[in-house]
Amino acid sequence: MRPLRPVHLQRGVHRAAISLLLLCLLAGCGYRLSGNSGSSPVSGRPIAVPIFANATHRPQLETIVTTALRDEVSWRGGRLTAAADDATLVLHGTVTSFTSSAISYTADDRIREYRASLTVDASLKERETGTVLWKGTNTVTQDFPVVEFPLNNPPLAERVEAQNRTALQQNSEEAAVRELSRKLARDIYERMHEGF
Repeated sequence: MRPLRPVHLQRGVHRAAISLLLLCLLAGCGYRLSGNSGSSPVSGRPIAVPIFANATHRPQLETIVTTALRDEVSWRGGRLTAAADDATLVLHGTVTSFTSSAISYTADDRIREYRASLTVDASLKERETGTVLWKGTNTVTQDFPVVEFPLNNPPLAERVEAQNRTALQQNSEEAAVRELSRKLARDIYERMHEGF
């Protein structure tokens, strides 16, 4: 006579068998997790991202945007190359617009918050044939506060030199520009892959 197994062991064996069966069925039907870019013609191919053109009056914006795009491609596991000659795909673009405007005010009619907006036209092409694989215009926005020193204390802030207040505000805007560039890079990368 065969020894009896405890009930909880029998249940564990059944659960494992059912899990294995479901895994096999899902693998066999072509199911893939969303976000898997393995089916994209962009995946696994070397991509070059030359410095974008800058059609705005804001200096260095093209460098910040290009760096963010290169970081995004690298972070997502893309094969980023330094030279376009080593790539099969090239991502070109132009920073077409940058704006920053006040969106909220304090009770005494001082600016409390700004909104920055950044627009880029980009296209992904096969280097050798010039075939456009993806093309789009992307716009992102980012809100950022007015920086007062010391930390929103108007009586003390009035004594701080105007030059120092301007420098602090420029730092706040630069942080917003870096965040805009990261958002834009993420958006462009996802849009390049979503059509495939």
